[in-house]
Amino acid sequence: LALVFVLWPRWAALPPHEVAWQVHLHEATRAASLGNLQKTVVKGREAEDAWPDLPETPFRIALYLEELEAWEDALAALAVAEQRAPANRLIPYRAGRVLEQAGRPEDAVNAFGRAAERDPAWVYPWLRAGLVYNDLGDKAEALKFMERAHQLEPGNRRVRANLASLYAETGEPGAAGERLEKLVEDYPAYVNGWFNLAVLHLQAGRLDEARRALEGAKAIRGLDAHAREQIRRLEQALGAAGEG
Repeated sequence: LALVFVLWPRWAALPPHEVAWQVHLHEATRAASLGNLQKTVVKGREAEDAWPDLPETPFRIALYLEELEAWEDALAALAVAEQRAPANRLIPYRAGRVLEQAGRPEDAVNAFGRAAERDPAWVYPWLRAGLVYNDLGDKAEALKFMERAHQLEPGNRRVRANLASLYAETGEPGAAGERLEKLVEDYPAYVNGWFNLAVLHLQAGRLDEARRALEGAKAIRGLDAHAREQIRRLEQALGAAGEG
């Protein structure tokens, strides 16, 4: 009740259709968080009825549907959003992310291409397309897109880490090592930089250097469970390499 009284003056100033839209979207959010696909869709339709033709409604509902792994429904909602906002860069980018998760990499790259056409200076469509091609095993194409991403945003640590890894995988380990050393110097709290550097040294048989990089990763505070598991596996690999 206290929350209602706090919000009421602001909501009371809104037109009734906007209030109804807010309420229905809030209910859709809650339904999605509870894993209730049917109610999420119903509340999305009610939000649409309350404020028709708004691009944000199908976009927001698509995010909820993506969370519920309802890929085709999410894509259908994003298609509606894109029709209503054909110049928006985020809508096709989000469609690309959904298509990635749905196992449709070629369509994902096409969606990222539409996002890049709408904003050629935006780094993320190029980064994601490079990651998709890398997953497909097309290292040359992945490198092309990642280098373009690096040109657009040379300080982006994720781009730098992935570009270095691609150099290592395409026969340029020296360039990869230089880039990773500079990356961890610039971003000492970036665990993937240290981890990639450790892997590079391990693959080259430089075990002491790999251990040094691994210690850099372990020194970072607040590592999540995934990072700690990566470090544990790499420690095991280093131990096995040392015994060999």
